Amino acid sequence: VAALDEMARVVKPGGIVVVATEYLLSGPPHAEVFEPREVRALFDRSALRLVQPIDTQVYQRYETWLGAE
Repeated sequence: VAALDEMARVVKPGGIVVVATEYLLSGPPHAEVFEPREVRALFDRSALRLVQPIDTQVYQRYETWLGAE
């Protein structure tokens, strides 16, 4: 929360902040990993807005790429 608040504070008007983090797509909750609903809640409460949807398919693309080798 504090990191997103600081990013929102220092980014120039019209600027873009890129955020990358690990989040859990399935399985039991884990204290060190965000769940998708938590990531959405962080952005919902911050002054930042998403300019593209949160990518929930990245792992599936990675699996496809690994299978191509």
